[in-house]
Amino acid sequence: MGEIEFYGTYAQLYDLQWSEKDKSDDLGFWVRLARRFRGPVLELACGTGRITLPLARAGLRITGLDVSREMLSIFAKKLGKEREEVRGRITLKKGDMRDFEFREKFGFAFVPFNSFLHLETVGDEEKCIRAVWRNLKPNGVFVIDVFKPDFKKWPAGTLHVDLAREYPEAGIKITRLSSREYEHAKQQIHAHYYMDVVSGEGKARRHETAFTLRYVRDVDEMKAMLEKCGFRLEKVHGDYRFGRFTPKSEKMIFVARKK
Repeated sequence: MGEIEFYGTYAQLYDLQWSEKDKSDDLGFWVRLARRFRGPVLELACGTGRITLPLARAGLRITGLDVSREMLSIFAKKLGKEREEVRGRITLKKGDMRDFEFREKFGFAFVPFNSFLHLETVGDEEKCIRAVWRNLKPNGVFVIDVFKPDFKKWPAGTLHVDLAREYPEAGIKITRLSSREYEHAKQQIHAHYYMDVVSGEGKARRHETAFTLRYVRDVDEMKAMLEKCGFRLEKVHGDYRFGRFTPKSEKMIFVARKK
């Protein structure tokens, strides 16, 4: 898993596209969860700091790791506008979540918002989990947040309009369309995105990109993988309100402890 084009080419548009996530429960979820465990905190695939910054503002010391130079560059610019005490709580590092090493050991590590699914093979997933294990303190906690696959909701080859919004502050309108193809033998989703960006003057430009995700089939699959890599699965939440996972849940949030 190298740098993903979607997060490089369109890093400038990332915060606009996912701004609605700031109004959801996931930021409060991560703050509450991180406070439960002894730090410091490690966030994998931290991106432009959408989650990292609120955790640091809440008083948590956190290290953010990401493979995208462009995303980290935007994060660094945002960090420069923060108060000194917030800046002092954050460490940024460019790196691959399959292979990293820090001198400091962490009490809590997490990979939010489906980013774990960018690991396209079982081997890559296990490398990531083992890397986290090496960098956690004894009894440290690792949380993985992924969607539960729903092939009926997202049928193959169907084009969805999943974002259509104006951003007056940026002077643009974004319409994002996506489609998916499935390779079930490898548990892979091949996603295609088409983003139409229209300026205030009416000039339009279409951006196209694609990437592959490896979906997690069910709880048993992740439980076996975590145990193989030295973790004990303690809980599975089905939403950002700490609800229990059920067959109707759209999320699978795995809370595992280092053995």
